[in-house]
Amino acid sequence: MSCHPCSGARRLGRRRHDPALGCSKRLQAGPEPPGKAGSRKGGFMPTGYMLAVAKVLEDAARMRLYDLTNVSINLYKFQYNGLDKSGFGGYPHIDLVVDDIERLVEAVFSYLRQLES
Repeated sequence: MSCHPCSGARRLGRRRHDPALGCSKRLQAGPEPPGKAGSRKGGFMPTGYMLAVAKVLEDAARMRLYDLTNVSINLYKFQYNGLDKSGFGGYPHIDLVVDDIERLVEAVFSYLRQLES
């Protein structure tokens, strides 16, 4: 049994713990609304807030987090929506998806190299 105050309520599907919001955020059981990224076991955060948090962390850590978060959100949307043939949003060509994946992977490896040194 967990000693965390949300553990019993979470098992009953009444609440999910979100470290940024504490345990007071009530959620409806069921699928997460569009525009929200999260996991079944963890908390959730609206994608707009992800960008806001990334901006604050970017200023504090002096790392390129805002642009990389935006790329990650775009790739997350692409995973579900596929290519956007209209050209009004998303990725119109697969080459742009590949470029963003390569840029994101290279940034992760760059940060890992910085941590090692």
